Amino acid sequence: MALTGAVHPLAGAQSAGGVDTSTALGFTTSPRPTAPPPADTSRPQILRVQPVEGRKVLADVWSPSMAKAVPTFLLLPASPSPAPLLLLLNGVGGGEDYVGWAYHTDYEDFFADKHVLVASPEGGRFSLYTDWQREDPVLGVNRWHTFLDSELPAALAAPTP
Repeated sequence: MALTGAVHPLAGAQSAGGVDTSTALGFTTSPRPTAPPPADTSRPQILRVQPVEGRKVLADVWSPSMAKAVPTFLLLPASPSPAPLLLLLNGVGGGEDYVGWAYHTDYEDFFADKHVLVASPEGGRFSLYTDWQREDPVLGVNRWHTFLDSELPAALAAPTP
């Protein structure tokens, strides 16, 4: 899928912070601080972008369906032209356990000569990246299919105010 403006919207994102720490199934996690909710919580959007290294950035992407910001590693394509989106999903810990693509692979090297926008969201531990029917008392609202299939691509394609 080609995303119009997939790279340029990231340039204007803002910085902010907040912390959410939780425990699930005896598994303690300390998610990254994320940006606070936007003024308009009805649409997916990029709240802030932090450089990591080279073309790799960490973006907080607002998910209206889950009512939270999802930290997402993005490997930007070398060219500013629209690029296909490739999702790298982490394992059962959702990357919140610091076991995942961003921590234990060199996917940046593999994609160095490929024109693709790579996204690897952190979160969704034990959700299997599905939309759950009910809110979980520990894990909260899980609408990962909605986020990955609709909200993330829309946020990447939209201009950032």
